[in-house]
Amino acid sequence: VAAGVGHAASRALHGVNAQRAPGRTMEVDVDCKLMSRLISAAHDGELPVLDSERRLLHLVACTTCRTVEQQVEFLRRAMRALASHDEPPGR
Repeated sequence: VAAGVGHAASRALHGVNAQRAPGRTMEVDVDCKLMSRLISAAHDGELPVLDSERRLLHLVACTTCRTVEQQVEFLRRAMRALASHDEPPGR
């Protein structure tokens, strides 16, 4: 189990529905397909707080989605760097 994530939360973050302990209101049920949409929305600045929390919890437990997150961030930085130049590289 990833650091800071309980067994039930870990199962939930990998697409297995898990109920939280009595008194807690959030049920986490996030799969990797949904996660790809949440990653995209987060980088566009369009992610509600609850979905942002789900995304962060999932990234703790899922190596594949962490890699996707890193790739998206790399591409965004590359696009910003290209846009900041007046001429295309190599000219």
